[in-house]
Amino acid sequence: MPYATNIITHLIWDTVDLASFIWFQRLYAPHVTKVEQNDFYVITNSAIVIGAVLLVLGAGGFVYTSLQSLKEKRRREDSALYTSLVNTYASAQLIYDIYQCFVIYFLVSAGHIHLTDEAFEGRVLCDFFNIATTMMDLVVLKGPHSIGAIMVASISNGIGGAASTLFDAGSSATRPLLQKKQ
Repeated sequence: MPYATNIITHLIWDTVDLASFIWFQRLYAPHVTKVEQNDFYVITNSAIVIGAVLLVLGAGGFVYTSLQSLKEKRRREDSALYTSLVNTYASAQLIYDIYQCFVIYFLVSAGHIHLTDEAFEGRVLCDFFNIATTMMDLVVLKGPHSIGAIMVASISNGIGGAASTLFDAGSSATRPLLQKKQ
């Protein structure tokens, strides 16, 4: 399903993406009004924890598939388990990236937090970096095909249908690009 079929590429980029979101939290927090700081931290920390858990699970899956490949004395990339790992991890990260975009929009653009200073130092660079890392992740690494699969599934089946479509390895909308032609 994803354009990038190497789990290491995804893990590295997702680490950069998570770091940019942590930077967003650290840069914005002092400028959020005192009344809304608890809400700001709860919402941003939830996104950080989810991203960190996905990274740990992805790294653990990478280690596990690497050890399995050594045990079976074959290339990791030829393993069905590795293919499944890349597709599942990329799907989970795709949902996370959309969630991360929603969190930033909800907090900043929709006006759910109020800032004490609208034009603080580093804001434009931080916003650009967050948008750039997420778009790079969504468009270049995951690919528009993945986003299209979510949109079609969510329109026809609701949000739950979108998630099940992404994780259904047999679905024609998400059939992995890694699979060997029979």
